[in-house]
Amino acid sequence: MKKSIQMTEFKDLNLIGRGKVRDIYSVKNYLLIVTTDRISAFDVIMPNPVPEKGIILNRMSAFWFDKIQPSFPKNAPLTVKFWKAEACWLKKPLRCPLSVLSAVI
Repeated sequence: MKKSIQMTEFKDLNLIGRGKVRDIYSVKNYLLIVTTDRISAFDVIMPNPVPEKGIILNRMSAFWFDKIQPSFPKNAPLTVKFWKAEACWLKKPLRCPLSVLSAVI
């Protein structure tokens, strides 16, 4: 079994946010979103991570990004590149017209 990723520390990158599960870094025109193995319940991060949880969450995100991609206009800047098992790159700025979101939901 792989070692759990509870938190990332990329000293050369600009950490812009750390949520309950994901760490987000700004890298030039991209966001690097790392999905960790942290687990939370009722907005409390538990002390013991679940090994490979980040990999599963990232695969689920990839699945849904593939499903909604055709709903976005050709000029919508939704560019997602999945990198490694636990991370993805998003091109900034991520803007989505409200009409597209309502069509997807």
